[in-house]
Amino acid sequence: MLTIGIDPGHGMSNREHGVYDPGATVGPGINEARITLIIAGYLRDACLQRGWKTAMTRTSTADDAPLRDRVMRMRMAGADCIVSLHLNAHDRPTANGTETLYLASEWVAAEVQRQVVSALGTTDRGCKQRDDLAILRYERPAILVELGFITNGHDRDKLLDHGMQRAAAHAIAEAISRTVRL
Repeated sequence: MLTIGIDPGHGMSNREHGVYDPGATVGPGINEARITLIIAGYLRDACLQRGWKTAMTRTSTADDAPLRDRVMRMRMAGADCIVSLHLNAHDRPTANGTETLYLASEWVAAEVQRQVVSALGTTDRGCKQRDDLAILRYERPAILVELGFITNGHDRDKLLDHGMQRAAAHAIAEAISRTVRL
């Protein structure tokens, strides 16, 4: 049985103990940490519906989730794959689209990218290899999905829509089912 590690980006104690890191924000209550937490819940549900186990780095805005501990928590949970959820931001409000980052899991990243872009109808910004992100330094498949730009009105509308949030989560689960094996 697969165990999927789900990491909603940012949150409490992400970088500094006891300090809430909202990630990218565009107004009161509209921030990356809250939106990714909602989508992570949908992803957890989609994984459980497939009979998989899940492990989450945080399940509420109050959960301590230090960045330095996230991979260790996934190792302890025996995660077969880590999916870290994030939202992009840019000074230019026209910047938009979905991109998936990886270190050594290009085949997983490519399928997740394809499925999420199809589900959300966002611009395909492609997959990018990164070696500077701790969450990607995992001995099993690990990806970081930048679902869209919170600073772009069109992307943001999708990211705030519960139907689209569920669609993105189900797209990620489908991609995992096609690429990750025990």
